[in-house]
Amino acid sequence: SRSYTVVSGDNLWAIARKFYGGVALTGKRFTMLTRTVIESTARKYGKANSNNGWWIYPGTVFTIP
Repeated sequence: SRSYTVVSGDNLWAIARKFYGGVALTGKRFTMLTRTVIESTARKYGKANSNNGWWIYPGTVFTIP
C-alpha cells in the first residue's frame, strides 16, 4: 500500500484520478475505501459528517489500496 497526505486545494476526485486514472466511478470507489478516515477527520474538525467526502482537510493521510 501507498499513502497520500492531503494538501490544500485537493479534492477526492483529483486524488483518485492521480492514483487510479480517469475511470468514471473512481472517485466514488475511492471515497468508499477512505470513508473511515474522512469521517473521523470531519468530526475532529467539528463537522457532524463529511457530507459524502466533501470535507477533507490538509494533513489527512490516506492509505492507497
